[in-house]
Amino acid sequence: MEVKLTTNDADIISTGSVIIPKDKYVEFEIENLKFRIEFVLDKNDDGTLKESRIATNVVGEAPEQRLEIRFINHVNLFMATPPSIFHAATINNRSLLLNFAIMSLNNSNVEIESKLFHYTWCLKKEGE
Repeated sequence: MEVKLTTNDADIISTGSVIIPKDKYVEFEIENLKFRIEFVLDKNDDGTLKESRIATNVVGEAPEQRLEIRFINHVNLFMATPPSIFHAATINNRSLLLNFAIMSLNNSNVEIESKLFHYTWCLKKEGE
């Protein structure tokens, strides 16, 4: 039996959760487009963490090219979500969107903290 998920303005193509251990990453491939999600620490000279942010960068050459989405200094999170859905790419004139929530695991020490990454990939409906 096939289950199809939609919202009023998008078709959900994948949704789930994955645990990302410290210093590891997860990659998604959708229609030959590759995306890498990773969490990293960035410290000042005195060892304190710099401000948290999200950085994106296209890395590599086709066919191994990918979009890296780096969550920098996202630590001690109970359940963090973005203020808006992330536009990741365009497929067949439709926006590929990523919505997510992040929860810290093992958060008593940022040096070993893993993340629980809840994700939903969706394509905007045509004309939306």
